[in-house]
Amino acid sequence: MLAPNVTRLPRAEDGVALTFDDGPAPDETPRLIDELAEAGAPAAFFVIGRRARAHPDLVKRIAAAGHTIGNHSFTHPKSWSVLGRRRLEAEVADTQALIADLTGEEPTWLRPPMGHKNFHLAEVLERHGLRQLTWSLRSYDTLLRDPRRLLQRILPRVRGGDIILVHEGIAGPAGVGVAALAIGPLLAALRERGLAMANLRALPLSAEAGQEQPPRTAAV
Repeated sequence: MLAPNVTRLPRAEDGVALTFDDGPAPDETPRLIDELAEAGAPAAFFVIGRRARAHPDLVKRIAAAGHTIGNHSFTHPKSWSVLGRRRLEAEVADTQALIADLTGEEPTWLRPPMGHKNFHLAEVLERHGLRQLTWSLRSYDTLLRDPRRLLQRILPRVRGGDIILVHEGIAGPAGVGVAALAIGPLLAALRERGLAMANLRALPLSAEAGQEQPPRTAAV
């Protein structure tokens, strides 16, 4: 609908892709980068433009570590679905330009705020050489706000080919970010299951990538 949307990796044997939305977050992003480095795992960080502008060193550090940086709009507007063409263009273009200035490379993936649609998105994506990517497995960390429950949500459901959504900036126990607390155990559990971490940089910008499909359901 409205714009092509990748929700899964092209092949289950590609492993799983771990993606973080809403950063960079100064109290969380460094720990995520360190944990990923220790595990030798790539990830994708879909950053909000105004937060990237406030923390340029973190954006540069993400890029230097070899992770994918994606466009998650400039202000993360709740009204994304009803934005007009001009505002939508600004949200995308300003973030593209900022990330390119900080890293020397424009993003190739966009994740819309909340995963919402917009009638003008397809033309904006085409103009900037972007593809839309959402997820197949949502952690619901914004509701659960607990690393243990995040793991209980993800691990019974995960399978090869999944694109996993986690957020930065969700305060958990003692005010520590849920993603920062969960990342180590999550990576270890995925590794034990033989699920490699996929690098979105290697995902083809073609129609062969996993297109949108109805969400799965699973017992809680």
